[in-house]
Amino acid sequence: MKKIVFVYLCLCLFYCNEEIKPPNIILFFVDDLGWQDTSVPFWEKTTHFNQRYYTPNMELLAKEGMKFTQAYATSVCSPTRVSLMTGMNAARHRVTNWTLERDSIQPMESNHPDLDFPLWNVNGITLDSSIKNAVHATTLPSILNKNGYRTIHVGKAHFGAVGTPAANPINIGFDVNIAGHAAGGLGSYHGERNFSAKWRGGASTWDVPGLEKYHGSRTNLTEALTIEAMDALDNALESNRPFFLYMSHYTVHAPIEADDRFLQKYLDAGLHPTEAKYASMVEGMDQSLGDLMNYLAVNDLEKNTIILFMSDNGGLSAVERGGEKHTHNWPLSSGKGSAREGGIREPMIVKWPSVVAAGSTSNDYLIIEDFFPSILAMAEITNFKTTQPIDGKSFVPMLKQKGTTATDRHLIWHYPNEWGPSGPGIGATSTIRKGDWKLIYYHLDQRFELFNLKTDIGETQNLANDQPEELKKLAKALTDYLIDVDAQMPSDKNSDIQIPFPADVISNHIDTNEKPQQRKYSDHYYNRKSVFASVPDTKNEIIFLGNSITEGGDWKGLFPDINAVNRGISGDVTDGILNRLDEVTSSQPKKIFLMIGTNDLARGRSVQYVSDHCRKIIENILRKSPNTELYIQSVLPTNPNIGGKFPGHKSKKNEILAVNKKLKAMSIELKIKYIDLHGPFSNSKGFLKSKYTHDGLHLSDAGYGKWKSVIQKYSNNK
Repeated sequence: MKKIVFVYLCLCLFYCNEEIKPPNIILFFVDDLGWQDTSVPFWEKTTHFNQRYYTPNMELLAKEGMKFTQAYATSVCSPTRVSLMTGMNAARHRVTNWTLERDSIQPMESNHPDLDFPLWNVNGITLDSSIKNAVHATTLPSILNKNGYRTIHVGKAHFGAVGTPAANPINIGFDVNIAGHAAGGLGSYHGERNFSAKWRGGASTWDVPGLEKYHGSRTNLTEALTIEAMDALDNALESNRPFFLYMSHYTVHAPIEADDRFLQKYLDAGLHPTEAKYASMVEGMDQSLGDLMNYLAVNDLEKNTIILFMSDNGGLSAVERGGEKHTHNWPLSSGKGSAREGGIREPMIVKWPSVVAAGSTSNDYLIIEDFFPSILAMAEITNFKTTQPIDGKSFVPMLKQKGTTATDRHLIWHYPNEWGPSGPGIGATSTIRKGDWKLIYYHLDQRFELFNLKTDIGETQNLANDQPEELKKLAKALTDYLIDVDAQMPSDKNSDIQIPFPADVISNHIDTNEKPQQRKYSDHYYNRKSVFASVPDTKNEIIFLGNSITEGGDWKGLFPDINAVNRGISGDVTDGILNRLDEVTSSQPKKIFLMIGTNDLARGRSVQYVSDHCRKIIENILRKSPNTELYIQSVLPTNPNIGGKFPGHKSKKNEILAVNKKLKAMSIELKIKYIDLHGPFSNSKGFLKSKYTHDGLHLSDAGYGKWKSVIQKYSNNK
C-alpha cells in the first residue's frame, strides 16, 4: 500500500511540475476568397459554386472544428488587415481604403467628379507617432511576442505604405517576415516569372520579395510560401516557444493565373478558361492548408494548436471571370469592394482541440476586429495594454458554445472612399447591422438601402420606405457611432459641404412631416443602373442616353447596322445622368446621343439649373471619354391636350424653349453637335404633334420613326 501511495505522489509531482504550454496559433488568412469559393457550404443549401470548387482540407477543418456562417470583414484588404492587427473598427483607425504610395490617396479618389475624399490614414499602421497619416497602435503580434510567442509572418502584409516602417512586418512585432511588403497585390504566381509583374508590364512595386531561390522554377507562389512557412515552424520548434503563424496568402488575388498542379481537372470539367484558372488557385490554397495540417500531425502538434481560417474581403466579382459580373458570391449580392453581403461576408472556420465541438456551426455574427481580443484570449494573455481603444469583442464564448449577445450588438462598416469599379453596393458608404436588419447609406446621393437578411440574404428587397422606424433607429445608431469615433466623411465637390451623417438626412424629412423617401431615385433607376454596370463593354458602341423617352426606343431595331446601346432610364434627371456616367463611358463609346431635362423642369428645377447640369454632363463625358462624338439633342415638346397624365410636364412649353436655346449656345461654345428635335416634332402652337405621341409626353412608333429620320445622318459608324 505504501508503495502505491509513493508512486502516486511521484506521478503527481511530475505532472504538476510539468509546464503547461500555451497553445500554438495558426491564422490561415486568404486574400479575396469569397463566401462561396469552396466546397464547404456556408449557406443552408449547397450551391453550384460549392460543387464547382474542390477544397477537401477546408472540409476536413470544418469537420474537426466550428464553421461560422456570418463572419464579416471589410470590403477591401488594408482596412481588414489593420483592424485585425489593432482590434479597431475601420471608422476609428481611418485606414479605410487600400494603401500603397506614401502620403497619397488613390487616383480614383482624387479624380472623382462629385466627391472630395478625406485624407485618410494612407500610410497604414505606425507603432509611434512619428509617421503622419497613419494609425498609432499597439499591434497583435507585438503583444504576443512580449508574452513569449514566436511570431511568424508569411505572405501578404499590406500594413503600411511604401517607405514606411510598417511595410516590413518585423516592425510591427513579427520575429520573422517571409515575402511581406507594402503592396497588396503581386506580380505573378509563377516561379518562371520570378513572381514579378515585369511579364505584364507592371511596376516592380508588385514583385514579391525574398523568394529568389524559387525564381525560374515551376513552383507556384502558394506552394513556395507553404514550404517557407513549414521551415519557419521548424525553427520555432527549436526555440521551444509557442508560435503564432500568420499564414497570409496572396492567393486568390488577381492576376488570375493557373496553379498548374490542379488546372487540368477544371478544364476537363468544361469551365471557362479564366474560371478554371481561378478554381485551380482555390485548390492550391486548400492544398496549402492541408500541408500545414499534415505538418502538425507529423510533428505531434495537433492537440495544442488552434487553427483559424478567414478571408480578408469578399470574392472578386466586379469582373466577369468567365461569367456575369456581381454574381460570383451567389446567393449573396455583389462582391469585393461592395457593402452588400458578397463584399463583406467571409468563409470562417476555427479548430481548437478539446474546446470546440467537432462539426459544429455558429450562426452568430462577428467582425474582423474581434480576432484581436479573441486570439489574445486563446493565448490566455489578459494583462496587456494598448495605445488604442479596442472595438473588437472576443468570440471565444461562441467557440465554447456558452452563449453570446451577438444579435444585440451593432456591426459597423465605414468606407468614405472610392474603390474604382461600379456595381451594387460599391462606392462611398456607411453600413450598420443589428440582428437581422442591415442599413447601407450611400454618401454620393444620400440614399438608403434597408434589408432583412433573415428573409432576404440576397438583398433584393429594399425596405427603407416600408420600415421607417427601423430605418430611423439604425440611422441614429450608425450616426452616433460615426460621431463618437470621429469618423471621416467626404464632401460635395461642388459645394465643398461635408456629406451629412445618415440620421441628419432622415431628420430633414421627419422635421417637415414627410415620410422619409430614402432613395434619391426610383428602384427602377437603380435596377437599370446595376444592369448597365454588369453588362460587358463592347466596341464602337453608339449610346442613346436619357430618360423614359430614350428607354422606350428600340434602338437596335431602328438602327440594325450599328452597335446601338440603350442607356435610357424612365424618370431620369440631369443629376441622375451625372450619377451614372461611369457606366456610360466605361466602353469609351464611339458616339453618345444625349437628351435630358424634361423631368427636371417638371419637378420645378429652373432653366439655369438644367443648363448648368447639362454642362456638367457634357464636360464629364468629354473628360472621361475624350474620343467619343457627343450629340446634344434638344428637349422634345409636350402636348397638354393629349392624355390626362403628366400635368407637370405639359405646362413647361416656355421653359423647354429656353433650355433648348441654352443647349444650342453651349454646343457652339464647347464645339459639339446640337440636334434640333423640337422643331420637327412641334405643331404650329409649339406642342408635340399628336401623331407622334399617345399620352402627350412619350413617343409612339411614328414618333420614334421620326426621331430616326432626323438623326440617321449622324448615327452611321464612319
